[in-house]
Amino acid sequence: MNIRKEITTLSENELLAFQEAFSALQAGSGPNSYQAIAGLHGLPNPGNCPHHLPEFLPWHRLYLNQLELALQSISPDVTLPYWDWTSDAAIANGIPPALTDAAFEDSTGQSRPNPLFRTRIAFQDRWTSRRPGSPSDLNFLAQQVDVATEISVFYSPAQSNDFTNALELPHDWFHGWAGNDMSQVAFAAYDPIFWLHHCNIDRFWAEWQVQNPASVLPPDLLNRNLAIYNQPISSTLDFQALGYTYDTLQIDAPDDIFHPMAAESVKLHSELRKPRLFITVGGLKMTQQTFELRVFVNKQDPDDDTSRKNQNFAGSIFLLGMAGAMNPNGFMGEFKRTLDVAPTLARLGDSKLESVSIKAFDQDGTERPLNDIVPNANIAATN
Repeated sequence: MNIRKEITTLSENELLAFQEAFSALQAGSGPNSYQAIAGLHGLPNPGNCPHHLPEFLPWHRLYLNQLELALQSISPDVTLPYWDWTSDAAIANGIPPALTDAAFEDSTGQSRPNPLFRTRIAFQDRWTSRRPGSPSDLNFLAQQVDVATEISVFYSPAQSNDFTNALELPHDWFHGWAGNDMSQVAFAAYDPIFWLHHCNIDRFWAEWQVQNPASVLPPDLLNRNLAIYNQPISSTLDFQALGYTYDTLQIDAPDDIFHPMAAESVKLHSELRKPRLFITVGGLKMTQQTFELRVFVNKQDPDDDTSRKNQNFAGSIFLLGMAGAMNPNGFMGEFKRTLDVAPTLARLGDSKLESVSIKAFDQDGTERPLNDIVPNANIAATN
C-alpha cells in the first residue's frame, strides 16, 4: 500500500527520488508521458475535466492515479505527495522550496533544473509560470475546508450546499491564488504544483469518506461513467483498492465501497465545530477568462476599498477560465458557491449580517462590472 505524504515531510531521499522520477516523466514521450497526461485536463485535448459536477472528485482521483502509475513505471517506490496549503507553515511561508527552487542536486551530485518548479508546455513551446498571492490568504482556504468537512452529503443540487461544491470552492480559490497557468483550466495540469494541489483535495475527500461511512451515493451517480477512463464513479470510492492511502489516515480495510471505512484515528479540521453563517451566491456560470468575485459584508460604502485587506472582506469566489477547455458534454448551466462569513462578522464585532456586496476583478486585478460576468448572480443567507 502506497502512503501519500505531505511534501515537506519527505525525507531527503524520498524527495530526491520523486524529483528524479518527475524529471524523467517530463522528458519522456508517448501516451504515458507528462505532456500527454497533462494535456488530458485542458489543452490540447479539451472536454475531459468535469467541474461543478459530481464527477469532479472521482475523475480527478483517477487522473492522479494515472500520473502516479506513470511515475512508478520509472521508479516503483515513488508515491505522489500532497502539499497541505491549510497548514500553519503554508499560511506563514507560502509555497515550499521543493516547488520553488529553480534547481536541485540529483543522485550523482549534478545540479539540474527542478522539475517541480516549472515544465514545458510543448504544444505552445513555452514554460509554465506562477504568480502566487500572499501566504496569509491561504487562511481563507483552511476556513472553507473546515466548512466542507462538516457536510455529510456528497452531492445534492437541491440543497444550498454539499461536500463536493463546498470543497470545490477552496479548490478553485487555490488555482486562482497560484496564478498564471494554474488559473486557466487549459494549462493548469502542466504546472507541477497542480498535482500536489489535487492530491491535497483528494486527501480531504478520503478523510471525509472515513468520517461519513453512511454517505452512500444514489445508483444513478454510482453508475455514471467518467470521461477517458470508461469507469463508473463507484470504482473510485475505495481509494485503498487503487493502491494508496494518506499519512493522515489509519483505516481498516473496507468491506464495501463506502463502509465501514472506520478510522482508528483521523484528525480533521472539523473536529472543533464553530458557529456558521453562510451566504450562498447562485447564478454563477463558467467563464472563458478567470475572474475573482470578492465578497464583503456589512460594508458601509460598497465602492470604498475593494481590496482583500479591507476588514469587511469575507472571502473570494474564483471563476476559473475555461477558454479552449470548455467541456461541451459537461456542465454548462449555472452553479452556486457558499461562503462562511461568521469569522468576518466576529472580527468586526457585528452580531448579525446587514449587507453583502460583491466586486468582480479580472486576472490583472482590474475591477469589472459584475453584471457583465455573472448577470444572474443572487445571494441568500442561511445558518
